Amino acid sequence: HLIMLYFEQPDEVGHHCSPYSKETGKVIEQLDSLIHLLNVRLSVLPIASKVNLIVTSDHGMAPISPDRTVAVNKYLKPEWIEKVDGDLPGQIYCRPGCADKVVEALSKVPHLRAWKREDIPSYLCYGTNPRIGDVVALPDAGWLFTDKVDFSPGGAHGFDPTVSDMHVMFRAIGPDFRHGYAKTEKFANTCIYPLLAHLLGITPAPCDGSLNLVDDLLAK
Repeated sequence: HLIMLYFEQPDEVGHHCSPYSKETGKVIEQLDSLIHLLNVRLSVLPIASKVNLIVTSDHGMAPISPDRTVAVNKYLKPEWIEKVDGDLPGQIYCRPGCADKVVEALSKVPHLRAWKREDIPSYLCYGTNPRIGDVVALPDAGWLFTDKVDFSPGGAHGFDPTVSDMHVMFRAIGPDFRHGYAKTEKFANTCIYPLLAHLLGITPAPCDGSLNLVDDLLAK
């Protein structure tokens, strides 16, 4: 059996108050207490010796502020674009024949990288879906690709996944996991799906994750 539990915090407080705020720290302490209680209650169940418990997160978070923005209109001419959707990353839908002009205009902008859809680095796992912008503009961690200047400081995620602020914790205990083992290599969250499939004894669907990257976590 698989039971999944999701807490909306500390995502909400992190967005409003920044991930390094006292408010976020307080919420994390509360969540830590809840996870402790969950573990204690699981430990007294008749099936406790058969239960595997995994605690992780879907993303990290970096602080943002109005003084760290890359202005869209400063670099892009209106006649080049149909629409810019989002600020992290920015999905730029170009007028016919203008994608190269957009990439060239953004190529030397500080705190920003931009690619045509077909040139997006594979490690970002964007694929080739036609809904992706003709050009994708990814700001550095803590920066936004936007003309807005009136937003409050807070937190955001969606930056380059190799940036440490985007990384998350992963803890696992139970009969199928090694005891006292600390994995030193980082791994993508997509590996958790084949790991769960293995624990459940089912064949996973094709995905971006690999059990081979996390099978050292398992008791032999």
